[in-house]
Amino acid sequence: MSLATQMLKGFFGSMKTQGDDVIERANTGKLIDTSERMDQVNEAATINTDNIDVPTTADEVLDTTQPVNRARQSDVSFDGRNYNLQNVTDPDELLSIIDYIGSKNNNFVDARGGGPQSFDETVKKAKKVPLQELENIIGYKLGDGVSPERVTGARILLQESADNLRTMAQKIQAGEADVAFQLKFRQAISSHVGIQQSVASMAADSGRALNAWRIPVGADMGQGSSIYQTQLQQAVDKYGGEKAVNKLAEVILDSKDLTQVTKRLEKMHFAKGTDMLMEIWINGLLSSPATHAVNTMSNALVAGLAVPERFMAASFSKLRRTDDGVKYGEVMGQMYGVAAGMRDGFRLAYKAMKDGEVSDPSMKYEARRYNAFSSENINAHPFLPNIKANSSTAKGVDFFGDWVVRLPSRFLGAEDEFFKSVGYRMELNSLAYRQASNEGLEGDEFVARVADLIENPTEEIHLGATNASRYQTFTNDLGQNGKDAQKFINNFAPAKIILPFVRTPTNIIKYTAHRTPFNYQMWADVKAGGVKKDVALARMSMGSGALLMGFNYALEGKITGKGPAEKSHREALKLTGWQPYSIKVGDNYYAYNRLDPLGMFLGLSADTAEVLQYAEIEDSTDFAFAAMTSIAKNLENKSYMEGIANFINAFEDPDRYMETYISRLAASTIPYTSLVGQVERTLDPTVNQTYEILDRIASRTPYFSKDLPPRRNIFGEPIVLQGGLGWDFVSPVYTSVDTKDPVADEIVKQEVPIRMHRKHYGTGKFRTEYTPEEYDRLVVLTGKEIADTKGPYKGMNLHQTLQAVMKSDAYNDQRMTDGPDGSKAAALTSVINKFKEAAIKKLLSDKTEPLHADFLARVTANEIKKRKAYDSSFTGIGQ
Repeated sequence: MSLATQMLKGFFGSMKTQGDDVIERANTGKLIDTSERMDQVNEAATINTDNIDVPTTADEVLDTTQPVNRARQSDVSFDGRNYNLQNVTDPDELLSIIDYIGSKNNNFVDARGGGPQSFDETVKKAKKVPLQELENIIGYKLGDGVSPERVTGARILLQESADNLRTMAQKIQAGEADVAFQLKFRQAISSHVGIQQSVASMAADSGRALNAWRIPVGADMGQGSSIYQTQLQQAVDKYGGEKAVNKLAEVILDSKDLTQVTKRLEKMHFAKGTDMLMEIWINGLLSSPATHAVNTMSNALVAGLAVPERFMAASFSKLRRTDDGVKYGEVMGQMYGVAAGMRDGFRLAYKAMKDGEVSDPSMKYEARRYNAFSSENINAHPFLPNIKANSSTAKGVDFFGDWVVRLPSRFLGAEDEFFKSVGYRMELNSLAYRQASNEGLEGDEFVARVADLIENPTEEIHLGATNASRYQTFTNDLGQNGKDAQKFINNFAPAKIILPFVRTPTNIIKYTAHRTPFNYQMWADVKAGGVKKDVALARMSMGSGALLMGFNYALEGKITGKGPAEKSHREALKLTGWQPYSIKVGDNYYAYNRLDPLGMFLGLSADTAEVLQYAEIEDSTDFAFAAMTSIAKNLENKSYMEGIANFINAFEDPDRYMETYISRLAASTIPYTSLVGQVERTLDPTVNQTYEILDRIASRTPYFSKDLPPRRNIFGEPIVLQGGLGWDFVSPVYTSVDTKDPVADEIVKQEVPIRMHRKHYGTGKFRTEYTPEEYDRLVVLTGKEIADTKGPYKGMNLHQTLQAVMKSDAYNDQRMTDGPDGSKAAALTSVINKFKEAAIKKLLSDKTEPLHADFLARVTANEIKKRKAYDSSFTGIGQ
């Protein structure tokens, strides 16, 4: 049987296998165990809660025929008792348990035979003052419709839960708890809160609490497979890790009585006001359709690049004759995997959109608390209005949180679910092919083995496929230092504002670095040998090829980077239609900077070429410096690094950048800020000039931006965005067209700096700030209306005068020199400065100018202040 036929039968025959079913079986311990330990892989699958065996009646949870077994009272969880909160996921079931306990309380007391005193006293107190005490404990008003049995049962169950939590907390504080126990501890806390909410008829809130830390039933969590171990660790890490668990244990042990522990746990269970605000703000940042287009295109691009990269890895394995190396057939496996993964991906993406929950806790959206905006959390906040549980208002608030506030992150999660499914299936097929090939099978046996491994992968194959799916979507977990930084930022709101995303930017940078010859990890893999070496060589070869290609295109002017370091020189380039970080095709520029990781490769190449172009390189040290400079320039331009870059600029030079930083930050607080800004750019592509915080907000808001003056170039023309590739509203690829302006081309050729008017007249503390209207008028005068009144350039505006000068015999005389220090540049700069000075003079002295009188009055007033400050003998303007 030929190789092509084997692949066709093996992979096509496995198309009926559903990737999400394979993952679910992996999460329930039904995959083949392997000798590979967890520390030999980076990641594992996530906890999937769909496989929980949920009891439908209280009878399935309670053994109603027997009293409590006295020997089980020391159990550290509810699993050994005749009621098992670990299995309860529905608030109605919980109420059935509470009512049953209340109705059989004597049975419970008798069974204990003089058991723990706290329990006996609990029942006595419940009989004496049931309703008032329970209301005080749980913090909710219950009303007159609550039965005595429910009150008694809730009081008993809360005390039992508190005793259980104290026992578990002691074990955690003693350092005797493994990850599985920590996760059960978190679930026990949520169940305790669920009891409060269930009694208070807060069914939806109670249901969320009961399912907050759900673990698949029947799993040996303490001694399970490597998949289980990583599942548990990731579930704990997602909400603060071991430190957070220890903090909770400390709170419980420090509580004096049931009332205190209940109220403290409830407080820690709910999201804070800052969590709700951060959720609204971050989802606003993610609300632009262009952001989701970027995410989709980047994920698709990485999945596509994985195929030739695998082919190259197979080539290295072939050349090096690597034992059990990468096979060429894996490439075909990846191609088939794309088709099968897309089918699974659509189903998983739909589920993520519908339920608002993704199957993998490693996702692009990061927060201290997830699903923070809810009626439950609003009720828990002392300064927010109380919303009646299960009321229409509560349901409306929850709907608003799910389908308005969190809609952008829902889309983001659904997009990643789709591409994770594709990545998982690509790698699953590849590894199944490699395993069957390494086993020496041929013919029908080979085909059957590949299909079986795809349907029932070993843990090692499953973990490898899960790794690949995260790696391709930039959601793989960070190293320990990265996790520590991530936890700090997620728990400290000011840091979160500066850097709202950590995992994804870091992984994009690491993905790019893995494909350059300057990465330590890749050389470590090369040194390790085997398949690791082949994969590392393939990655570095592909990446280095892309860098060299981009470098050559940049030298030819087909790719642009950030441009010259000086802003004035970049402004000159923009007069030609030049656009930073773009590919030039004919007369059109297409921005690539948002299409990471390819955008980062091209940006590094272009920035390196430009640094070398504008700097004097004498040795390898200078070249290395140029490479480092290009990396810094490229990162600074990334949208996900914009927050920290702006903060650093504002901190280092507050007089120059702080006001701009604050105004940008304020503008980002508009609900759905990115979407609103995208709508504004689509409706009115003219760039607005902003001066104050309110101006910045107005410039990003449809209708309100119409009253702001436009930003203009030196010739007085408004700067208008030229749209995107495809539909402007969703396109992340901005475009620009070469202006074919000989004046602009000559300015760039001679490296003439284009500096706009300063925003003030004069210098020092007595300078006069231009109003927005005055500044706009000044630029218009300079570029359009000022004209020579005599000489050869009479009646010409700035652009016309520059064009005439460039055509003159004097300018083209052989004695005129080129370059930034040449006589041609000096002549052009002189003309520009002459027009700028004439515009200021006209605004200051021409009484026919509408803005003249007010401007002159302010200038005069400031001049008087200046004279008085520096000349004690000065008494008035007449002196």
